Amino acid sequence: MAWVPDMDPSETLGPEVFIEELMSLLGQALTKMEVSEHYETIRELGRGTYGSVQLVRHRVQGTLMALKLMDKRTTRVRCFLREYSVGLFLSPHPFISTALGIAFESQGYYAFLQEYAPIGDLFDLIRPMEGIPEPAAKRCSLQLSLALDHLHSRGLVHRDVKPDNVLLFDAECRRVKLADFGLARPAGLALGPRCESDLRPSSPPELSGQEPRVGCPEDAWALGVLIYGLLTGQFPWENAGPTDRLYRAFMAWQEGPEDRPPPLGWARLAPAARSMLRGLLAIRPEDRSMVKAVLGYLKQPWLEGVGEGSQPRVEEGVGSPKLGLVGS
Repeated sequence: MAWVPDMDPSETLGPEVFIEELMSLLGQALTKMEVSEHYETIRELGRGTYGSVQLVRHRVQGTLMALKLMDKRTTRVRCFLREYSVGLFLSPHPFISTALGIAFESQGYYAFLQEYAPIGDLFDLIRPMEGIPEPAAKRCSLQLSLALDHLHSRGLVHRDVKPDNVLLFDAECRRVKLADFGLARPAGLALGPRCESDLRPSSPPELSGQEPRVGCPEDAWALGVLIYGLLTGQFPWENAGPTDRLYRAFMAWQEGPEDRPPPLGWARLAPAARSMLRGLLAIRPEDRSMVKAVLGYLKQPWLEGVGEGSQPRVEEGVGSPKLGLVGS
């Protein structure tokens, strides 16, 4: 079990220095043990490039928890300690996944424990080509915007906002939490340019520039793409690059006159939602809305001609294996 220091960093240290010091302390306190010594593994909750997340039960207390296992063959100890430390630093916030202050290493893995979300992640809730009911979409968007605003106020950028990094504690999105801080970095950090083929639907266009830097507008863009997915059950494009037909149509609408008709997939959204998303998805990062701009649109309708709890009609969209979307 790792020792957890006071999670309120002093103003003189700053968040990045505090996280570095926390990493050093936690690295010294990291114990060695096998999962089976204290936990019963029930089932796998998810799997990714660097390892898996398992549902486990404490053998004495009976508590259900989510155990993140990071394969030592593909994970440097510094990367593990950073993700764990960032999670601890941020977890007091009500809309951020709670790290439980328990970390260890086994023969093959680095591991830490976090709270278990019984409903799963947001991807499990989104109906392909339909999305989720508008009230649930608004509740989810509110909580995520507040979680991201908290990160940004601490000088950090999440950089991986997507449905499977949003944990659900009920099926109506009355309680959701942002998770997975493996890519979180301080604002202003220099990045290497990325090819258009490497960009995801949630990647902003500036990442393919010559000298991209980590910035809060990156999270605003990803939040806008996520909200579009909540309302439509599809991505607005494959990637935000000039070869993507749907993105080109969006750019023409975004930078055209106010009375220009929206692209096909956007016509189903009410004017308030289109205005909100145009702000979050401004092409130039300096023009983009902050994430908490969502709060100003919650009392307005987000779907055009759709009653409370009903679903929108199907229109053209972009493919995703999990959302079941049509190709572009």
